Amino acid sequence: MTIKSIAITVAGVAAFGGVCFLAALARETGRWFEDVCGFMDELDETGGDWR
Repeated sequence: MTIKSIAITVAGVAAFGGVCFLAALARETGRWFEDVCGFMDELDETGGDWR
């Protein structure tokens, strides 16, 4: 393998890994927002008494 093809392979793997990482991060952030929004809904339903 030439240095150029190694560089292309490394760049491709890095790009794929970055996309997977961003997708996982977006999914986790979505869950976090759902938790926070669910908590806010519960606050509204209980009139602010969150205990």
